[in-house]
Amino acid sequence: MVMTISVESGSRLQVRWQAMISHKSAVYGFVFGLLFSSGCTRSNPSVSLILPQKVRAQTLLLSEIQAAEKMADVIKCPIVVENSTGKVQTLKLVGTGCSCYGVTFEGRKLPKGEPLEIGVNETVLLNVDAGPPLTESLQDYQARFEFQSAADGRIEQNVLCELQVYRDLKVFPLVLVCETDLGVTQGLTRELTIERIYRSEDGVTAEPTIKHLPEGVSVVKTVRSVGPIELETGIWKTVWTSLLSVQVAGDLSATGKRETYEVEFMNHEDGTIIDSAQMQLVRRARAPILFPKQIQFGRIPLGEKRRRTIFLTHSEEAEFQLSLEESQLPENVSVMIPEETASRFRVEVEIEGLELGDWTETLQLSTNLRKQPTVEVELKAIFKKPDDD
Repeated sequence: MVMTISVESGSRLQVRWQAMISHKSAVYGFVFGLLFSSGCTRSNPSVSLILPQKVRAQTLLLSEIQAAEKMADVIKCPIVVENSTGKVQTLKLVGTGCSCYGVTFEGRKLPKGEPLEIGVNETVLLNVDAGPPLTESLQDYQARFEFQSAADGRIEQNVLCELQVYRDLKVFPLVLVCETDLGVTQGLTRELTIERIYRSEDGVTAEPTIKHLPEGVSVVKTVRSVGPIELETGIWKTVWTSLLSVQVAGDLSATGKRETYEVEFMNHEDGTIIDSAQMQLVRRARAPILFPKQIQFGRIPLGEKRRRTIFLTHSEEAEFQLSLEESQLPENVSVMIPEETASRFRVEVEIEGLELGDWTETLQLSTNLRKQPTVEVELKAIFKKPDDD
């Protein structure tokens, strides 16, 4: 990458820098060259120090950040400063974009306002001192420096460091939801997108495998759909599409259960896992009535009562009837149900603390719907001693 930057403010600040990144066993090399363009020579007395206005940091993968022993050494954002004059020059750090990070010189944090002397024809290397982000992001770090110009006196210049962080492995959707109608069992085909961003010299990558699939789920096929594409030097992206066959039962007793499976990339030479992600699968039947499966009443002192509200709604806004056999209720539970036919019901449930300990009861309501004749809600509470005991 070659960049020429020219800034006019009485004096001319120009920099041309070249960065070359190579990778071998997570070791990176940077080579920087600094020279003047034809409009400004090293003998120009108006130029004192040469700084870049923008620097691109070494791109990082989240796995590299997570594996680092010292977070302070992870970011590599070299700021090359050159003194091309015939006398010693002084550079000062004015400040950074946030008090949470700074600038280092030879591994030492550079205090704000402390003079840093740069000898005749000497080049020094500064670096951003910051904790790396722990999510995929494009992060900016800023540092402002002060130095002297023969023509304009004191000059302040801002240097911007840009850091790209990639998440190694992405699988979409994060939660695979498969639905069927109540009472209808069917096989569905669902698509997964698997994206891997990785560091490589030639773009070669392992292929994904999907493991620990729940019963009734299988892989139909997995094909490479994109790439490998080189996003930048040494950083590649490849995308796969995987088709899953999922059996879904139209049974309310099993609906909504979350199951897990894993997407893995394995090094076949030594059997180690390179990348992996745990995903979730939800299979459920579409029931006409939507309602909470469980109500928590919390901790209730013995002898006291507590009320909760349950809302039941028809998914298609159709009217239905709701009823209850009160003789089946425990003695410490009372339920209030509107008598009219409606598409939405507000049911009040009140319980009283009777015996110490955990308490669980199933509330069963009846409807006039053929597909969903009953609705069951689990009631849970903890009965405790009164507060004044």
